[in-house]
Amino acid sequence: MAVTRPELEEAKQTLLSLRLLRSSPDRDGLLTPVSPRSAEAEIVAPMRREVTERKQEIAQVSDQIRGFARSYADYLYGYAPDGTTIPIENADAFVIRLKDAVKHCRHELLIMQPTDCPELPDGGEASALSTLREGVDVKALVHQGARSSYTTRSRLRDTLRACTEIRTVVDLPARMLIFDRELAFIYPNPELLTQAAVVLDSRVISFLASIHDRIWETGTVLTLQPDSSPDQHSNEVRASILELLSAGFTDEVIARRLAVSVRTCRRHIAELLGALDSRTRFQAGAEAVRRGLLPLP
Repeated sequence: MAVTRPELEEAKQTLLSLRLLRSSPDRDGLLTPVSPRSAEAEIVAPMRREVTERKQEIAQVSDQIRGFARSYADYLYGYAPDGTTIPIENADAFVIRLKDAVKHCRHELLIMQPTDCPELPDGGEASALSTLREGVDVKALVHQGARSSYTTRSRLRDTLRACTEIRTVVDLPARMLIFDRELAFIYPNPELLTQAAVVLDSRVISFLASIHDRIWETGTVLTLQPDSSPDQHSNEVRASILELLSAGFTDEVIARRLAVSVRTCRRHIAELLGALDSRTRFQAGAEAVRRGLLPLP
C-alpha cells in the first residue's frame, strides 16, 4: 500500500512532536530516530516538575486559609478569636500562674493524672496545691498504680490533705488541672510539670470537665491510710504481679499497669520465684495455686 506525501508529512510531524525524531546536527534536513524512553523523559519531566510545584503551591495556600478557620468560627459564634489558650514554657512563669489559679479557686478543683506519670503532684505544683483553701472540693483521678506505690500514696496524702476523694482508674487520656470549671492547665508532656497550656476558652474547659466527670463515675475510691508501710505496699505489689503473671501478661505490661519500672517489676518477679521455690513462672503459678495464693484456673 502506497503512502502519500501528505500522510508521510503528517507522520513526520507526529514523530517530531513526540520527540521520536530529531534533526541531525551534522546534516541539514536529515532526521534521526530517538529512543522512546529518552523522548518520554524529555516531554514528561517538565510536566512532572510543574505538577509538583502546583501541589506545593496548593498546600501552602490551603494551610494559610485553614489558619483563619478558627478565627472565622469564633466570629460566627460570638467568641473572641484570641487569648483562648496560653502556652507556658518558663518554669517561673508557670509557678506564678499556677499559684494565682490556686489562690482564686473557690469551689472545685478537678485533677487528672495519666498512666505515664503516676506520682502526683511534684515540684512547684505540689507547693502551689498545698495552699488550696479549705472548703474547695477536690476530685483527683489517678492511675490505679497508686494503689501499689507507697511513694505515690504518701505524696497524695501529704499534699492533697483537703481532697474530699481520690479515685483510681486503669487509664487516663491526659494530665490536667481544672479550676472552678473556668480555667484549665493541660500538660502536653506529663513528665515536664513546668510546661503547660493554660486554657481560657469556656467551651474547651466545659468539654474537658465533662471528660473528667464521665471517668470519675467509673473510678474506684482510694483511701489513704496514714499507718501504711512500705513493706505492706511491697506485698500488695507482689500479690498483684502474681495475679498478672498467671494471666500471661509480659513484664512491660505488668509494670505499666502497676506504675512501677520494668526493672522493679522484674526484681519482684525474681523474689516471687525464690519465695515459691520455683525456677519458671509456670512453676510459680502452679505453686501459688497449691498454696492457695491464687484461685484454681
